[in-house]
Amino acid sequence: MMGKKYLTAAVIALLTHISVSTRLQGQSPPADLALLGIADILAMQIIPHEDGQGIKIPAKRFSFSYDYVQATFEGYKDGTRNVSMAEMATLFPVLPVEITQSAHLIDIGYQINQRLFLDLQLSYVNQETYHISRVPGFDEFTIRSRGVGDTSVGVNYLLWNNENESLYIGGAVSIPTGDINKTGRTPRDATRDTLLPYTMQIGSGTFDFKPSIAYVKTMGKFEWTNHLRGTIRMHKNYHDYSLSHRATLKSSLMYKWLPYLYPSLKLMGHYSDNIHGQDDDLLPRPGFYPAPVTKPSLFGGRKVDLMLGLHIPIKEQHGIDIEAGLPIYQSLKGPQPGEEWRIAASYGVRF
Repeated sequence: MMGKKYLTAAVIALLTHISVSTRLQGQSPPADLALLGIADILAMQIIPHEDGQGIKIPAKRFSFSYDYVQATFEGYKDGTRNVSMAEMATLFPVLPVEITQSAHLIDIGYQINQRLFLDLQLSYVNQETYHISRVPGFDEFTIRSRGVGDTSVGVNYLLWNNENESLYIGGAVSIPTGDINKTGRTPRDATRDTLLPYTMQIGSGTFDFKPSIAYVKTMGKFEWTNHLRGTIRMHKNYHDYSLSHRATLKSSLMYKWLPYLYPSLKLMGHYSDNIHGQDDDLLPRPGFYPAPVTKPSLFGGRKVDLMLGLHIPIKEQHGIDIEAGLPIYQSLKGPQPGEEWRIAASYGVRF
């Protein structure tokens, strides 16, 4: 029992330290939109003891959730410094001005036993980017891409719990079902569609490993959740690049204010590095980058988002979540587009 107390204190200290010091990156490819979903671990609930004899298995073992996420990127940053469009125009002939990403996420889970929970996540991703350019005939143009994203299969394990605390560990494998061959009409060739840059591709093109740890604690009407997750790219794809390695932390505090209304406050942090490798098909000639989103070193950085949310319970096994937020700190490897705001909505049910 003393070991569990020390472990609890260590986890709280670690996650509290990370929630203060970890920061999230700006512009990211659509393949990473799944990280923004509200319901990350459907089994992340306090599982009660049954008369001191053990852990209850939920009567309804299947769970389903649908998330809609939208994020907008506008304006450029280099570190924490804002970079004007006039300055950007001296560096690149083609400039994305406004980027809108959205994703529909479906999560299906199954509780195998008292401690083991399986999870499948599917996604459908949309992106639209408005550009300005110095290239004749492409003064202003918009490119779009959409399609089925990468698929994630995971497992979560309840390491230990008591009446008001739970600790989960988990892992998932991301399967590259998303397209990385999206094409469109760009200034690179006015006569035919050509390959779109990293930010317009729907998938990662790689198998990725996603380890995670989650700690949940209830304190009267408050519920405190901390979820730390990484994304490790296992190899390069057939275009000779891999997306950024990532580390994401969500720390949220929910208050059971009324039986039908639970407001919440969330700090969402993320660190990522740049893209590894390079797709030479994106370059008109070797060493020339027509737009910042074609240069692998101009990805990654650190950021902190502040999110406000509401959970609305519907009967015992249903619930709706809504949240919105914006960055309160961005330090980007740039210049690259910074995030403006984000909204998300979710519906979940057990059956």
